[in-house]
Amino acid sequence: MKKKKQDPWKVVIPTETGLRGLKRRIFRNACHEKGAGLVPGWTRSVSHVGACRARVRHAAVLMRSTLLLPLCALAAWACAADQVPVVPAGADKRFELALDPRTKIQNLKPVQVAQFRQRVDGLVSYLRTLGAVTEPPPPLCMRLSSWIEMGLGRNGMAQAVLDTHLPIGFTNGKCHRMTGTGVGYAINHDSVLFLNDFAHANSSDDEHRYYVLPIESQQGRITRFNDRSIILTRGEILPWRQVPRQRYLQQVVPRMEAEMAKLEQVDEALRELAIRQGRKLHAPSAAELRSRQQRRDLLARMKRELASGEAARSMAPVCIDLTGQLAEGGCKADRMLVEPNPDYWKGLAPDRIALIVISTIKRQVMQESNEKYAARMRIYNSLDLERIVTMLDN
Repeated sequence: MKKKKQDPWKVVIPTETGLRGLKRRIFRNACHEKGAGLVPGWTRSVSHVGACRARVRHAAVLMRSTLLLPLCALAAWACAADQVPVVPAGADKRFELALDPRTKIQNLKPVQVAQFRQRVDGLVSYLRTLGAVTEPPPPLCMRLSSWIEMGLGRNGMAQAVLDTHLPIGFTNGKCHRMTGTGVGYAINHDSVLFLNDFAHANSSDDEHRYYVLPIESQQGRITRFNDRSIILTRGEILPWRQVPRQRYLQQVVPRMEAEMAKLEQVDEALRELAIRQGRKLHAPSAAELRSRQQRRDLLARMKRELASGEAARSMAPVCIDLTGQLAEGGCKADRMLVEPNPDYWKGLAPDRIALIVISTIKRQVMQESNEKYAARMRIYNSLDLERIVTMLDN
């Protein structure tokens, strides 16, 4: 049987394949030796080196884990020709700057690129005022880096990523080039909200994708997300919105009917096979029968809600239970289905900053020393969120 050829440019988010398999996929996906394709939504008319660099950075943003950042950095050897200059900037050369000098963004005028850079530099300048960033305790290193994407995102906005991270070590007067743990700052990257291991798709069709977001708390324009991310938004509108109940039911009901009909066909085929072979057909277990009946009851309830017009009138959110099925009654924020909100980006010039997502892991990760963990959390806890919010454009 001929194996299906895989797209070498597709960023694969890891599941249960283990750390070794993850390493191999990051190398293969980020720095494949052929061509210069990019993941969907990225501009393709760029050099292989630039595309490789973008994929490494994009993979790190999507995975959203400082544990995986060192692995993404391992793939950067293939992008050496596109390295951002690293400049010692203090703390006896233990504080470094690696700021992207990019002056061109596809589909943006030079004046707009300059304005976007100025806004990004404002966040860089603020981070350089923090002693937690510029004064790492010996013998640790700290690197403040930036990367400006080569093209506009799917939301039509210029995008950038900043990092304050601790390289693996300091020898011979230099910080090691490979990335360690740190704090990331994704600018205008709405994909980090929806395309990662925690904000996973609950259901989708050709037009709509629904997600659950593990939101912890919201206070004004500051949203705490999954114990390790802070979302800073513009105004009172959010980059996600509640899924309309009627549309969700109109999608799910036909799908469930088709699944249950297929299950009945399988049962009938098994019965016929058992009769032909003269074998005894094992009856479904009590748990399986109970599960099927629950799905029938749920399907009947959803069909009644659609038929009565209640779904069209209802403003109630679509909530799911722990099995992924529609739940009765209310639910917590992390069980409510949402979708990307295109209205969030309407009317914004592409050189504006409208979203910043700050991320780290609030626990000590594998092979992270106590000193590095303390230094990383010192950065995270010293951030003046109210001040950073003022850098966003309303």
